[in-house]
Amino acid sequence: MTEAQIELLAKPQWYDGRKRAWSPSDLKEAYELHNKLTGQNKRDSGCGGCRRAVIQTLQHQYQLALKENEGNEGNERNTGASKL
Repeated sequence: MTEAQIELLAKPQWYDGRKRAWSPSDLKEAYELHNKLTGQNKRDSGCGGCRRAVIQTLQHQYQLALKENEGNEGNERNTGASKL
């Protein structure tokens, strides 16, 4: 996962759990990123459960990326090598 994708995933408003209105641009961005990460071709159908599943997938991918980056930073400190 690229740093740009990680930055796109870092949207707390997507994960805060509060019900809110989604702007069309938020939905478009979330589905585009989801499709890039999963290789799927999902489109927004207006289904609340489907939207929630997309956001949960993005949240999970973000958490995995954070853990991976933390592991790489620890390796860099131990070996003095950069993983970027």
